[in-house]
Amino acid sequence: MTTVKIEKFESTEILKTHFDNLKQHDGFSLRQWSAVVKRSAAFLSLVLASKRLPNRATLAILAKSLQLDTLTTEKIFAAHERDWLKSKKMAPLQTHSPFKNSKNSRQAQTDEVHDVLTDDSMIFSSWLNLALAEYVSCENFVDDVEILADAFSVAAGDIKRSLSILTGEKFITRESNGRFKKQVRKARFPQSPRSRQIIRQFHADLMKKAIVHLLNKTDQSSFQNRLMTGYTIAVNPEKIETAKVMIEKALIAIADHLVEGPCREVYQLQVQFFPLSNSEKPNRKKLGSR
Repeated sequence: MTTVKIEKFESTEILKTHFDNLKQHDGFSLRQWSAVVKRSAAFLSLVLASKRLPNRATLAILAKSLQLDTLTTEKIFAAHERDWLKSKKMAPLQTHSPFKNSKNSRQAQTDEVHDVLTDDSMIFSSWLNLALAEYVSCENFVDDVEILADAFSVAAGDIKRSLSILTGEKFITRESNGRFKKQVRKARFPQSPRSRQIIRQFHADLMKKAIVHLLNKTDQSSFQNRLMTGYTIAVNPEKIETAKVMIEKALIAIADHLVEGPCREVYQLQVQFFPLSNSEKPNRKKLGSR
């Protein structure tokens, strides 16, 4: 008996990844998804198995139902266009890649930013985990617990714990030569469709570190090595979602710029964008009372 290998559609693989994530962390079932999008569970099963390619309108409904962030939605529509051409056995419009048949082709394949879904992962249990994962790629990285503890001003036990989490989650791996290596060169953690306590605490810890740096490291060298600035803006609420996308794209572009060439330090690039005022209309009676 011959087994026919089904070629996976890029767009539906993205859908499947996000559906599986919601299923794992929120118990979101295929039946629930079917009720939300008003499509049969059988149809959704075919889509997830890459046996059916939905049209663009249906894809938009499915993506919205999974509460994908805007960058992921852009990515899934771009993938759908490639999938559609593939299903029609048509070549994409841009057939000539500047990296084709060049020694840079492998580099081009590694330059894509990969979405990593880790909603309840232990990766977010400490700011040190991601910092250490990045430090692994620095040219001056030394696989010594005491040296690493000194570099990050933490206890040796914290370093051991982070390395255990990172290897356990397969975020970093050991190569045959014994050196650590990040599994994904460029990773992006899309905003979760649900508020997660572990992720809230992760960002809160990083904000606390920023406050410590701002208040305690007041020497000129520390001042020149950081940038802490911001804008207080009266905003049009209809512009908020597009603004968030612009911020994320800017962060990716800045990160691309910073990793060029040999890296020797780990920085945190953090952005806070949140309301300072109450969006509800003020109560006139309350305003007039004394």
